[in-house]
Amino acid sequence: MYSRSVLYLTIITLVSFGNLSSQEFEPEITANTARWSGGIADAFELGEGEEQDAAFGEILVLIDEAIAEGTEDENPLAFLQKGQAHMFRREYTEADLAFDRAEELYPDYFTEAGMGPVSTGEARNGAWTMAFQEGAAFLAQQEFSSAAEHFQLANELYSRRPEAFMNLAVAMQSTGDIDGSIQAWYDAVGVMENPEFTPEDPEDVAQWNSYLPMSRGNLGSLLSSIPERAEEAIDILQAVVEEDPSNSNAQGTLAMLLARSGEGADAMAIFDIILADEEGSWQDYYNAGITLYQAEDWNRSALAFQKLLVRAPKYRDAMDYRVWSLFQSEQYAEQIEVSAALLDIDPNNETILRFHYQALAKEGRGEEAQPTLDRLLGLQFAMDALTLAPAQEGGSVSGYLINKAMDPGTEIKLLFTYYDASGEAVGTTDVEIEAPDLEGETTFSVSFEADVPVLGYSYEVVE
Repeated sequence: MYSRSVLYLTIITLVSFGNLSSQEFEPEITANTARWSGGIADAFELGEGEEQDAAFGEILVLIDEAIAEGTEDENPLAFLQKGQAHMFRREYTEADLAFDRAEELYPDYFTEAGMGPVSTGEARNGAWTMAFQEGAAFLAQQEFSSAAEHFQLANELYSRRPEAFMNLAVAMQSTGDIDGSIQAWYDAVGVMENPEFTPEDPEDVAQWNSYLPMSRGNLGSLLSSIPERAEEAIDILQAVVEEDPSNSNAQGTLAMLLARSGEGADAMAIFDIILADEEGSWQDYYNAGITLYQAEDWNRSALAFQKLLVRAPKYRDAMDYRVWSLFQSEQYAEQIEVSAALLDIDPNNETILRFHYQALAKEGRGEEAQPTLDRLLGLQFAMDALTLAPAQEGGSVSGYLINKAMDPGTEIKLLFTYYDASGEAVGTTDVEIEAPDLEGETTFSVSFEADVPVLGYSYEVVE
């Protein structure tokens, strides 16, 4: 069973043990190691702090002197104890080197305690727990570089558990090291797929069984963002979907990759599954809608965005794509309803005004078309390429403003309202934009923090 003790660590310098012998030596209880064993136990009882660090430091001085004098330089137990003393001082690199030397002298030491109280494998697992907990604390504080450093130390100490690899992947992705994150996910999967590393505790086995598909899915998702690694992503995601056909996130990403790779028939089959599911997430439907839109599959693109809007009724970007898809498929009556709703939250969208006018005209609704045309021709400024980027907490909107009839330099103040998944307003932000030259454009971006993802927005001009 794994140790779950929580301690803290600092980083120290490397040391060398000199020439290594290929001869095997069994751990031996000597007067020195017996005395050090008692000292280690006494120091541990002091509890964390300067007094304990000093006590372990005194033990290390004695161990290092005995090793340097040749008294204990071939005793694996001495190096195990040296590793333990460094471990409790949070000096993990030196602890790792000491355990390495103990195992070089006695290769079975990783699994057999020999004459000591624990094996090096058990000691390493304890040190792993300490380093992991410290990394987790840094991760919770969003200190990602420090978190990654400690998770790497944990993995160097003990590489038979996946949790530090998984958290390392998260930390490295947060620092922008995508390649490093991908490798960490590969390492985590490799540990869980190796039958030699399967834990004995049934609770740990169950935990690994939940970790593995999630790790594979994250790995496939990250690989999918790198065009030259698309084939790797497809192989991994196909295995994920085969094992769990209900994994709609993996299905959506796989379908997009297959569509891009030219395997359109396979991709469309997956999209049919996604669109038939009434319980998918807004991300599933958004990814499906975008890919189907790019494939000019207008009917199914419109359906995907319709399903998305059931889950996030104020998602302006989805309304935009749905208008375009319905117009291209000549479903003008339905398009009019969507474009009218879109213009309520994005009133200065020149493109949507034009589509709304054309659909009204095609439906023979001239009395409604004329006011729309007047509104289109009378725009003082237009908003274009508006894009929502939802975050775990809040989100951001970017786009650009086109000056249609205003004096250059005029200040335009917009009030943005943000909505949650249910379409309820969660707050506002205002932004001032300076009008560029006539028919010129200027970019802008606004962000909003909330306790939930922002899945919709609207704006109005503030005088």
